[in-house]
Amino acid sequence: MVRLEPLAERPAMDWRRFDDVLRQAFSARRKTLRNALGLSAQEWTALAIDSGLRPEALTPAQYVRITQYMERTQ
Repeated sequence: MVRLEPLAERPAMDWRRFDDVLRQAFSARRKTLRNALGLSAQEWTALAIDSGLRPEALTPAQYVRITQYMERTQ
C-alpha cells in the first residue's frame, strides 16, 4: 500500500531541472549517485549526502537539495 500526501509548501526550484536530476540519477540501473550525477567529492560533502548510495536510497527532500544546489552552482 502506498500513501501519498501533498507537501504543505512547494519547494522553490526549477521543476524541469528537478526532473532532469531524477532522470539522470535513475538513467542507468544500479549506478551510484557519484557516477550518475557527476558531482565532485567536495560537492557531495557540501550536500551531506553519501555519493556511494544508489538513487533509490535517497529521499525526495534530498533530491530537492541536490536540485537547489545545482541551480546555485551551475
